[in-house]
Amino acid sequence: MYFPNDLYQMMPKNGFTPMFEKMLDHPNIEVKLNSNILDIIEFKNDGIYVENKLFDGEIIFTGCIDELFKYKLGKLPYRTLDFVFETHNVSSYQEASVVNYPNEEAFTRISEFSKFTCLPVENYSIIVKEYPRAHQVGDIPYYPIEIKENILLYENYLELTKKYTNLHLLG
Repeated sequence: MYFPNDLYQMMPKNGFTPMFEKMLDHPNIEVKLNSNILDIIEFKNDGIYVENKLFDGEIIFTGCIDELFKYKLGKLPYRTLDFVFETHNVSSYQEASVVNYPNEEAFTRISEFSKFTCLPVENYSIIVKEYPRAHQVGDIPYYPIEIKENILLYENYLELTKKYTNLHLLG
């Protein structure tokens, strides 16, 4: 169980890999490897162009909205994370797969991997602690910094997306 207080949770019967393999094998899904969407997408008044052709399919974008629009309104600030893995000589390190530490600790969360699979592991447990820090060039931007001016900038970017009904932001 991921989160003990959440009513609905799931782990695919055979794991996530077969589920994604089946989805990606669908004839309506094209997978492009070694490509950066930001190099091949263009937003015009009449729609979204991919590789210089008007694209009428659905686009699901999971990245940063400011990067998608080539920072035309400015950059949004983000936080990133440093991950520190530890192995402990215990069968269970904590009660749940994920425990948040919002106050006293330098890390913000601990995840214990054996609890995700629900497979019994004896005498050891691998955990990861997440340490937040300011985002720098080259880092993965995990979390936006939600202060008034940044929220306003985000909302302005969001306004740019409204005329593109086939664009779905999930990042």
